[in-house]
Parts: sequence; structure tokens; C-alpha cells
Amino acid sequence: MRPRSSGPTSTRRPAIRRDAGGLTSIAPTWESLTERLIREALKRGDFDGLPSYGRTLVLDDDPREGDMGLAFHLLRNARVPPPWIAADMAVRSALDERDRLLTEACNASRTSIPGPVARMRLRDRLERIMADHDDAV
Repeated sequence: MRPRSSGPTSTRRPAIRRDAGGLTSIAPTWESLTERLIREALKRGDFDGLPSYGRTLVLDDDPREGDMGLAFHLLRNARVPPPWIAADMAVRSALDERDRLLTEACNASRTSIPGPVARMRLRDRLERIMADHDDAV
């Protein structure tokens, strides 16, 4: 979003926030509104039980992360992969499961000819695996 010009023709509107309970907060700018909300949460003690409360965050400065550095840092500390990494992991997992199923089917067909029920079960498992793969992709 582009900042508004502060010329004589522009009119600055106050920042208005409505929370889930329907309460409205108004401030001259988003920054002052955010600072006030944080200050009120501190007074209520909303941040007291958080891990690392009162300690400064040690950030891993990685120039490749750019503006998202803090977000990636928090994700790493929470051991939560970014969405595209989680999707890649799900795709690879589905492909590995497919390969195991195909190996199992080949080994079963070498020892004996699988009956129609066994083939139908294998086909159903393969369809479920590929549906999971498609969802991840």
C-alpha cells in the first residue's frame, strides 16, 4: 500500500480496529493503535506466561530472508516448516509410500498370483496415496 501524501488536499483518516467481540479502537495512526494495544496487553499480563518472556530475541541474520527474517526465525524456533516446505515434505512422503506399495505389489506377484480382492485392495491404497499426493501438490 502506498503512503498517503500529506498535502493540503489529502485528509488523514484515523486507524479503526474492530476486534472479535465487536469493540472498536480508534487512534491517529496504526502505529499508535498497535503500541496502545501492546501496552494494554502488557498491563493485563497477557505476555507473562510466554517462553522467553523478558529476554531479547536472538535473530539469525540471513540476508536471503529479507523482510521475512523474523517470521522465519519464529517458525524455526517453533519447529514449524514454512507452508511450501511442508507441502514438499507431504509430496515426497506420498511418493515414498507409492514406491513402497509398488515394491510390495511386485514382491507379492512374484511369489503368487494375487487374486482380484488383493489387486482391488492394492489399487484402492494406490488411489488414496495419489489423492494425498494431489492434495499436497
